[in-house]
Amino acid sequence: MFGEFAANGLASLIADFSGHVSVRSARQHTGWQGRQLVIASAYGQDTSLAETFWSDDGNTATTTAEPPPDPEEVYPVTEDMLAGVTDPFSAMMTMLEQLDAGGACEGVFQIYDGRRRAELGFVDLGTASLEADRAFAYAGPAQICGMVSTPLGGHRRTSELDDEARTPEDIRAFVAELAPGLRVPVRIDIDLPLGRLITRLDMSRSRF
Repeated sequence: MFGEFAANGLASLIADFSGHVSVRSARQHTGWQGRQLVIASAYGQDTSLAETFWSDDGNTATTTAEPPPDPEEVYPVTEDMLAGVTDPFSAMMTMLEQLDAGGACEGVFQIYDGRRRAELGFVDLGTASLEADRAFAYAGPAQICGMVSTPLGGHRRTSELDDEARTPEDIRAFVAELAPGLRVPVRIDIDLPLGRLITRLDMSRSRF
């Protein structure tokens, strides 16, 4: 998978931000396992690049990062934290396959994105019927997956968000079947201290 992102509209007036992500993953008996993850970003004059490879058996991750993590700004990611992990995108692919097989949105994954190590938990919050609150938004039935990401290493020492109590209702992914065997998140709601962030799939650009 490959994706690009950039600040647009009013956001571009506040921050000149852009980047890309590239993921290679292998299908295994128990789900998807990351093989390579590259995340690069640019914020003004500051750039960041993290390239992670997994060992052939998928048990150990190795990262090259530029700039390297500053131990005074972030908590360390120790060597033992890099064993038995996958990338967050592969974890989500595994969960989508579980939903497609008729399972509940429940599971816990040990994830690593090249800079941050966390435990990602999914909780089944039932179903909903979404209305198209934008002309391009999805309308119809969806499963609700609550998500809780618990930071274990690599997160900022001064982040106030890390001190907030987390519940599965704080991050909700609405997953819909757009075609036989194809389930994707069509909307993600994130409750923040200052409001709510909503991401919607643009159905007008989707080919289903």
